[in-house]
Amino acid sequence: MGGTSTMHFLVMSLADLVLVTQSFYDGSMTAISVDPDVQGGTPCFSGTRVPVRSLFDALARGRTVDIFSTAVSSVRAEQVNSVLGSK
Repeated sequence: MGGTSTMHFLVMSLADLVLVTQSFYDGSMTAISVDPDVQGGTPCFSGTRVPVRSLFDALARGRTVDIFSTAVSSVRAEQVNSVLGSK
């Protein structure tokens, strides 16, 4: 005990999810690719076999973007920032 623990949760509104989805399908988001031959068509970070969902799963478990980027070296920081809408 003695220390404090902080939980961080990823919250994405439906409107944000719609914007991310629209930007993916209109071609403006190149950080994500969907290929039926890669992970059965699951949205992945472009040029990798890493599902985008793995980022959101990691964040939901309290991991930081830095921890995700270190653990999944094939995904570039720019890709993560693009998916999250960060700069």
